[in-house]
Amino acid sequence: MMRHRFYFLLASLMLISPPLVSQERPSPVSLVRLIANPQEFDGKSVLVRGFFLAATQPHDISAYFLFLHKEDAENNLGNDIEVVASENMIKDLEKLDRMYVQLIGTLHAVRISRTDAYALSMRDITSYTVWSDPNHPIALKLLDQKRK
Repeated sequence: MMRHRFYFLLASLMLISPPLVSQERPSPVSLVRLIANPQEFDGKSVLVRGFFLAATQPHDISAYFLFLHKEDAENNLGNDIEVVASENMIKDLEKLDRMYVQLIGTLHAVRISRTDAYALSMRDITSYTVWSDPNHPIALKLLDQKRK
């Protein structure tokens, strides 16, 4: 009898609060795919890796970008999306700037009028980690570990 009540209570809770059960999981996606197909991911939670650059200007004006590669950022090639950094990211900016990072957030794609192009931004960042330091790439560290 007690067991039946427990299962009934559990089922009732699941029906009452579906958002708790069905939270959107981020889709792992490459930055290339996001740039090529922004409308496919608009408004969705994504997990993406890229080269993070903080472009700071005088008077505390800052912009943050996620590029495909370090060279793309250095040569301003435009293979990037804007990142709306969270407060925690801004606190950790010294750790993140000019590093390859992994971000989880929501992609927003706004179509530029009279074109087929989109302005992309990643907002509501829920997770960020340094993936690799360009001065000490992760692949070389892994190879060194295998040799030991």
